[in-house]
Amino acid sequence: YNYLFANQAAIDHVGTTPDQVIGKNIRDGLGHVPEFMRLWMSRVDKVFETGEKLRVQDEQEMQGRQYYTDSILTPIRDTVGKVISVCVVYRDVTEIKLAEEALRESEKQLSVRNRIADIFLTIPDNEMYGEVLQVVLEAMESPYGTFAYIDENGDRFVPSMTRDIWDECKMPDKGIFFPRDTWGNALWARALREKKSFSSNGPFNIPDGHMPIGRALATPIIHKGESIGNLMVGDKPTDYSKKDIELLEAIADRIAPILHVRLLNERHEMKRKRAEEEKAELESRLQRAQKMEAMGLMAGGVAPDLN
Repeated sequence: YNYLFANQAAIDHVGTTPDQVIGKNIRDGLGHVPEFMRLWMSRVDKVFETGEKLRVQDEQEMQGRQYYTDSILTPIRDTVGKVISVCVVYRDVTEIKLAEEALRESEKQLSVRNRIADIFLTIPDNEMYGEVLQVVLEAMESPYGTFAYIDENGDRFVPSMTRDIWDECKMPDKGIFFPRDTWGNALWARALREKKSFSSNGPFNIPDGHMPIGRALATPIIHKGESIGNLMVGDKPTDYSKKDIELLEAIADRIAPILHVRLLNERHEMKRKRAEEEKAELESRLQRAQKMEAMGLMAGGVAPDLN
């Protein structure tokens, strides 16, 4: 088949010139993308064979850019009904497609953020971290992950360690408390120290007994310029992308102010309990001292009688 006509928009789209296309064999027209041309030739062949109109939507790369197109292949017949040509009309719908994807991503982020806010407001402290992590893992399409916070001493505490992860990990000294001086250069440690996301699609240097990890993404939870915790997800079936990083950072931004208040309340409650315990201990000491004093006075009063 030969190209009979191509308008200027089509010529510009594929980055060629009319004399390189018009009258040339259709199989040679876009030789710099042979896979794409083979796909299109199979479609043209199908229209010639079936005589039926065909509509297709594609994602393709042209001249270093990603395009989305909506195309219709229409058979053209002669006076006896034989298909003698195929007219291809296509639209560049890239802007529409990107806008739709951006809207879906925005709606996804909003849904995740609202679910997490509800958990913070309604779930008890001992269950909250695990519940939030489950929402994060679902959004990130990842089977493993952690939700950690930094305690008042600057150490990392991981209350969200799920039983699946705990059971699968065979490290002899595994735990959920990580003093700052033991952090090393782990992905989550770099995220906390440098206050930015880090991702890796492997390979990883992991300790003996540690569960195998193929891919990982760590994002700090930052409040007023300080890392107060972090989210980490792992082993998504495909590599973590820029969109994944943006989504996890959006979740972390949502979590930050709520987690900050939650941590302040927890620390205030701990101080209150310690103060109450100290007060109770002092009162107990005072009572013991008063008893000893009373016994001393009583003993002093009885002594002359005994003498």
